[in-house]
Order: sequence, then structure tokens, then C-alpha cells
Amino acid sequence: MNIKAATEKKEIKIGPDLITIKPVKGDQNLFRIWTNNAFKGYVIRKGEEYSLTGERKIRS
Repeated sequence: MNIKAATEKKEIKIGPDLITIKPVKGDQNLFRIWTNNAFKGYVIRKGEEYSLTGERKIRS
């Protein structure tokens, strides 16, 4: 029997937009950000602060 743990996913509805935040498997401090089912980039957590990785904007 193959059993996989469900990844914790958060969905936030703001106006017409659906923002989805999913943790990256194997890294507790890295998250994928999706807006309306389109990948926008990564957010990294350092202590109590969050920052974007790379030069991509979360909202375009």
C-alpha cells in the first residue's frame, strides 16, 4: 500500500483573485505561490520574516 502525506495548502480569496500557498516538499522554509492557478514564484521564510526569491513579482 502506498500512502502519501497530504501537503498543507492555503488558499486565500481576495476579490476576483485566488492566491494559493504550498510548502515545498522537504523544505519547511520555502513556499510556492500561485495566483489564479498560474505559478508566480517562491517565498522563503527566515526566522519571522518572509521574502521573495528571485526577481519575480507575486502579482503581475
